[in-house]
Amino acid sequence: MSFEGYYGEESGDIGIGALRTGFEVDNLLGFIGKINTENLEFRVSRYNGNIKLDIDEIRQLENVLDSLNFTKSASSVKTKGRAHADQFGVIYDNLDYFFRGEWVRIKTDLGIVPIIQSYYLTAGVNHAPFTYHLTFADSDVETRSAENEIPLGINSDLDQLAYGYNRIFDESTPDSIKSWTVGVRWDVLPNLALKAEFSTLEGDDVKDSFFVTPDDSDFDKKTNLYPIGLDWVF
Repeated sequence: MSFEGYYGEESGDIGIGALRTGFEVDNLLGFIGKINTENLEFRVSRYNGNIKLDIDEIRQLENVLDSLNFTKSASSVKTKGRAHADQFGVIYDNLDYFFRGEWVRIKTDLGIVPIIQSYYLTAGVNHAPFTYHLTFADSDVETRSAENEIPLGINSDLDQLAYGYNRIFDESTPDSIKSWTVGVRWDVLPNLALKAEFSTLEGDDVKDSFFVTPDDSDFDKKTNLYPIGLDWVF
């Protein structure tokens, strides 16, 4: 058995639907536990942190909603809150064949940030100097529901406020994609490996399905990927 702990902070860019924004995470706490028995390994981890998004327009909208006592609506567009990530994995490898699987779920307290859940399963065989593998993967993004308390038809200012509020959630659409991958690795030399894969990707019938798709496109959310790679250790 082994245990690891992490503490730190992180910053960078994140995509939320069609929106790209900067973010900061502080008080990032992480825990990883592993259990190994012969050729089998189980891994579980949990991460927590305080997240802040750098979106001035939404922060201003939150303040306006709060000042008008639309507290539920204001809370649903807040840009500060807690973030959580959970992971579970299992590995079996006896050198002749192997199996791996992993599940990850990421969720925040922010209503404008979707919930992300993904997993994959991999199986393969080693027949030196070749390794063959097959992988299935699935990723889903679940958007949150709006909490619109703004009455319509009273005056134009409230109507415009409601339009701006609804637009935030309308632009955040769910994503879902599944993929199958078959691959082979050839260890040409002890320090040189050639890899080739074929992947077929199929998105669900939602707006993007992790693809960047123009609005007027008739793309059916299905495509193939043919990567090749060369690993050289020196």
